[in-house]
Amino acid sequence: MTTIIDVAKKAKVSVTTVSRVLNKKDNLIPISEETREKVLKAAEELNYHPNILARSLVQKKSNTIGLIIPSVSYSFFPEVTKGIEAVANKHGYQLTLCHSDENSSKEREEIRTLQERRVDGMILAPAQRMENLNLLKELQKENFPFVLIDRYYQGENFNNVGGVAK
Repeated sequence: MTTIIDVAKKAKVSVTTVSRVLNKKDNLIPISEETREKVLKAAEELNYHPNILARSLVQKKSNTIGLIIPSVSYSFFPEVTKGIEAVANKHGYQLTLCHSDENSSKEREEIRTLQERRVDGMILAPAQRMENLNLLKELQKENFPFVLIDRYYQGENFNNVGGVAK
């Protein structure tokens, strides 16, 4: 896999210059058009693609939203998923889809997995038994962004869209 170090060597510039060109961060110290073209040409010739994982670690942002739904077989959720994905993509986000299968333990596992994968936020249609109130309170306390859809915990101050109180 080609790295920015490879691009820098080919373009005969510093790694910092390559990073600034590829990330369009040359507003403080301008980069000449000639240098910019050398970097872009080298990146293209080497078939360079950014390492999204490395970028997300540096930026502390993954541009990913987690979506946990009970099942895509429920008639409501395929359309909801499609709509969420369209809006997310329009704003530069990818969607990671998880299924709880109406199982609170699996839902808890999926929430933790999405957090470990450093998603920027989560949309959750809680499992019918709605046994993860304490986990959601913990997320809220940590200022982890999430929205409940379709169902919500009555009396709790969670962000939610539509749904039936439990």
